[in-house]
Amino acid sequence: MKSFLGKSLSSVNSNKINGTLAEIDLRDYLKSLGYGDRISPGGWIFRTVRHGGTGRFASSHVALFPETVQAGKDYQSPAEAPSIPPSLQAVAYSLRQIGVESYYCVPYFPRSNDPEKVEWTLFEMASPSPKAKNLSSAMQNFPSRTSRYNFLRWHSDPSVIPRSSLPVEFTKELLRVSVSGLYMAEVSDIDGVFWGTNIAYPLEIKEKTMAFDKRIGDYFGIDVGPFAKLAFYAARRGNMHSLFIVRQIRDTARRDLVDWKFIEFEKIALYASWVFQAGGRNMQGGSSAVIKIPADRFDTLDGEALRSL
Repeated sequence: MKSFLGKSLSSVNSNKINGTLAEIDLRDYLKSLGYGDRISPGGWIFRTVRHGGTGRFASSHVALFPETVQAGKDYQSPAEAPSIPPSLQAVAYSLRQIGVESYYCVPYFPRSNDPEKVEWTLFEMASPSPKAKNLSSAMQNFPSRTSRYNFLRWHSDPSVIPRSSLPVEFTKELLRVSVSGLYMAEVSDIDGVFWGTNIAYPLEIKEKTMAFDKRIGDYFGIDVGPFAKLAFYAARRGNMHSLFIVRQIRDTARRDLVDWKFIEFEKIALYASWVFQAGGRNMQGGSSAVIKIPADRFDTLDGEALRSL
């Protein structure tokens, strides 16, 4: 797993690690409040791109959620649908309402310990009788990649990734590389989706320190990429209202928790500063542009807040 991640991740920087830890901590926190079964596993959302002068950008979308690979388990090609987490099934119904088909992806390794030869069996969720499909069926609206692109060309050091989170990170990257190696697509990660009383909430989960701007006051920042993804969910809506969740810390060195904060995208759109600023390195290792959101527009994420969602 470490060897594969070292080749697939362009950068394993502190933002990447702390973002991963924040996702783990949020799941533990929700579990402690009795809501652990209301958050879905992470996955990816793919959208079509123009290729060779044909096709329309973002005309089709597919969400893929992988079954996490566990070390030491023997993976065979599944003959029938596996047990899919109920929270994920509920999320799939909401995604279907906004035109996004969702698939649960089960890995199969024809050659032991060779992740580069993985095969995937897909089961369409939110379907009364999900049948096994291959990638080509699920990605039929996506142009095939006509020339090989090496997604495993990096030399990162994944040793800083906590051992407990290696299977999840490895499986997500394995799926991304498998799909991107075959099809042309724009891709963004899904940190998770929280299933409320009647509404599904796609989540963007980040670890942040509070910053200060003399015009805004205290604020939290969100990169332009995640902002655009949350805007997509808001535009398609259905019964989805995305959330930006912040694990607020005092400083990046010790990561001491101050509080869990959240804000719905509608409030971000209303109150975010129209003037963004250059940020530091993002989770992929590149430069970022940050949109500033007043901290006093966030609410505390506690049991009472979760019951209201």
